[in-house]
Amino acid sequence: MPCVALTFDDGPGAHTSRLLDILADHDVKATFYTVGRQIEQRPGVIRKMAAAGHQIGNHSYDHPQLTAVSADAARRQIATTDALLRAQGVTPSTVRPPYGSYNTSVLQVLGSLGHGAVNWNVDPRDWQDKDTPTVVQRVTSAARPGAILLMHDVHSTSVDAVPQIITTLKARGYHFVTVDQITGGVAPGSAVHSGMHP
Repeated sequence: MPCVALTFDDGPGAHTSRLLDILADHDVKATFYTVGRQIEQRPGVIRKMAAAGHQIGNHSYDHPQLTAVSADAARRQIATTDALLRAQGVTPSTVRPPYGSYNTSVLQVLGSLGHGAVNWNVDPRDWQDKDTPTVVQRVTSAARPGAILLMHDVHSTSVDAVPQIITTLKARGYHFVTVDQITGGVAPGSAVHSGMHP
């Protein structure tokens, strides 16, 4: 069965609870790359994500480009957000570097904290073109077996696109899985941009 992984960055935000309801209605599990300062604002949403069985990852504390800060600063960004997630009962296994930006130094920092990096291979640029039909078209036309789909749950137009993305891809025989499922797990200090086709 061909699989794809829906991933959502930058939350939890004002639209994340609605997204969780949509995913539940469609019996779909997703992966959320959460930002520390957003977790502080909406810890209950993190607990709701976890209770629903979604994978929750680390997207830094306040979204700096990790390649542009010191290794110590990068470590603080990730460790602080790890602590915030653990306080909600979540143990994150992977990190999505802000802007998808990493280098050897960043991977060493992530590896020392037990994390691998996860980027994507389908980007509908939903943050740029906040237009639901455009986002749906870009995701559904680019999806391939093993794809990691990048979206942002902080935009209402992106959340609005999710039901049609799910129904369109399910009609094509796709199964929605988490990042850990589609990759088989990401080794600490390594990076992936797509998953396996089971």
